[in-house]
Amino acid sequence: MKININSNKKKIDINDHVMVHAYKYKRWLYRTWEYPQVVYMSDEYLIINLKNSRVLTSEENSVRCFSSKISKTSFWYFFPNKWYNFIVSIDESGRLSGYINISSPFIYEEGTIKYYDFDLDFRINFDHSWIEVDIKEFEKNIVKFNYPHELIKIIKDVEKDIINKLDQNFFQQLMNKEKLLKFIKTKEEKYEPWKK
Repeated sequence: MKININSNKKKIDINDHVMVHAYKYKRWLYRTWEYPQVVYMSDEYLIINLKNSRVLTSEENSVRCFSSKISKTSFWYFFPNKWYNFIVSIDESGRLSGYINISSPFIYEEGTIKYYDFDLDFRINFDHSWIEVDIKEFEKNIVKFNYPHELIKIIKDVEKDIINKLDQNFFQQLMNKEKLLKFIKTKEEKYEPWKK
């Protein structure tokens, strides 16, 4: 099944390897995930598998870039037209944790999922309790990046919506280990696009 996720009619499909770009508002591309694989799609969300993806983190106003690799089994949910995305990680002992990013709705173009990160995040612990994080970073970046009042209102409304969804266990229900692990192929594939 293919899904259109922006007005350019670009398509993304299961098993595609994509890039993910996270931007700071009106500023720079601050983080890139290289070639995670799309493992699930529906009208409600798509899921990419982050395991073994390389992550490049850039400094502001600099050409310096830091590289790391995701060794944990992690799945990233992207919701069409929603102002958040959600990462579920499974540690070595099999415990799940979650991370919700308040972000712009994503677009897909040129083989890349793109969104703006708006700093406010929520962390879901192994026991499904949760905490809001990066509040001070959000407050600082309101001034630093000159967020418009309309954007601040949207972010605050999304913050309330996420808290409501957390209280109703919406995100916790997406943390289904058995379902997520079915998306991992029994034979690990190493994706090396530069060799094609």
